[in-house]
Amino acid sequence: MEDLKESFLKNWDRFVTELKGNLFIFSDKQFLSYASASQILADSLFEWKSEANVIGRWLDKLKINDREKYEKVSGILFKGIRFENIEVKSDNNEKLLPYIPYGISVAALGATFVFHSSMWWKVMAAVLPPVLLKSPIEKLQKDFKRQTAKNLIPEYLTQLDKYKTAILLIL
Repeated sequence: MEDLKESFLKNWDRFVTELKGNLFIFSDKQFLSYASASQILADSLFEWKSEANVIGRWLDKLKINDREKYEKVSGILFKGIRFENIEVKSDNNEKLLPYIPYGISVAALGATFVFHSSMWWKVMAAVLPPVLLKSPIEKLQKDFKRQTAKNLIPEYLTQLDKYKTAILLIL
C-alpha cells in the first residue's frame, strides 16, 4: 500500500508542477483572475481522466485494483477540488499613479509663473505631462495588476494541500 501512496505523490507533484506552469504562462500573457485560475485548474484536472497520460493511468490502475478507493479519490479530484477566491489587496501607490502627470503639470505651471515665462510655455507645462505620461502610467498600472495576480499563484497552489492530504488519508 505504501507503493500506492508514493506513486500518488509523484503524480500529484507532476500535476501541481504542470498547473503552476500553466498559471504562470497564462499570467504572463494576460491578467490572472479567479475565473481564469479556476478554468486552468479544471483543464489540468482533465489529466487525471486521460488514459494517455501517466497520471490518468495511475487512476485507472486504482480503479482496477480498488474500486472503493477509486470512487473516493475520483470524487475528490473531479468534484471536490476548487480554488477559493483570494481577495486581491491593491497597493496605495497604484491608486495614486493616474494623478502623477497632473501633479507634474501643476508643478511645471507653477515654475512658469515663478520664472515669468510666456503664455506658450505655460500652456505647454499644463498640457504636455498628462499627454506624454498617459501611456507609460497605464502600462505601469497593468504591470502592477499583473504582478499582484502573479503573486497569488502560490496562494492558489497552497489551497490544493488539503485535497492532497484527503486523498492520502484514503490511500
